[in-house]
Amino acid sequence: YSQCLPGTGTTTTTQATTTTTKSTTTATTSKTTTTTTTTKTTTGSSSTSTSIDTRIKTHGKEYFGTAGDQNTLSVSQIDAIVKSVFGQLSPENSMKWDATEKSQNSFTFTGADYLVNYAQTNGKLVRGHTLVWHSQLPSWVSAITSASTLTTVIQNHATTLVTRYKGKIAKWDVVNEIFNEDGTLRSSVFSNKLGNTFVDIAFNAAHAADPSCKLYINDYNLDSVNAKLNGLVNLVNTKRAAGIPIHGIGTQTHLSAGGAGGVQAALTKLATAADE
Repeated sequence: YSQCLPGTGTTTTTQATTTTTKSTTTATTSKTTTTTTTTKTTTGSSSTSTSIDTRIKTHGKEYFGTAGDQNTLSVSQIDAIVKSVFGQLSPENSMKWDATEKSQNSFTFTGADYLVNYAQTNGKLVRGHTLVWHSQLPSWVSAITSASTLTTVIQNHATTLVTRYKGKIAKWDVVNEIFNEDGTLRSSVFSNKLGNTFVDIAFNAAHAADPSCKLYINDYNLDSVNAKLNGLVNLVNTKRAAGIPIHGIGTQTHLSAGGAGGVQAALTKLATAADE
């Protein structure tokens, strides 16, 4: 899943992700959750009578998406496949902190602009990834020792990115992979200095910058009702009750053959906490 791995993504394959909306199976709630599954798409023939994205939409789903950046989308075979098969794009690395703000308040948008322009030209939705993540983080952020300084830095970073692409990015992964497997907060400069309030700071800044954008908390290993999933659900319930604009939960769903047995129950539990 290239959104979650460091590196340049210079391979000649593209990662395909399906983002669907799953209805819960209980009669007492109409909430939904978003799941992301991955497949491999080779750079072979892109011919298809009806795109997978089109077929997905006929079943009431929003899109069938993939991840890419300039170095993959500029490959002619990948370009053809993306144009013919997919309806949504997420960046591989171009919107992460080390790519957009390597030095404090000095922003670079070359890669992110390419992705957004490509998507708009070709009629694809964009899901931004990601505003706050412990990985691929510039050393100047990791070195911050003041809670007030870190708060301002998070606000500035989130506001700058979301404002630049206001009306162009439909959804943002605001915070990414913030939990340990036991359901506790992962140790990072953000949690160490701000506890879980960095979640509030990031979501509030993103929402203020683009009130119409859907905002997500994203993580992996949410494929069964486990300690990590329960920790995330508890946090989302608490934050939403306090008015924090968390609209959905992204579950990366890295599944192997035979590994989907707990997914439906997991989706049902996630759907109790957020709208998407």
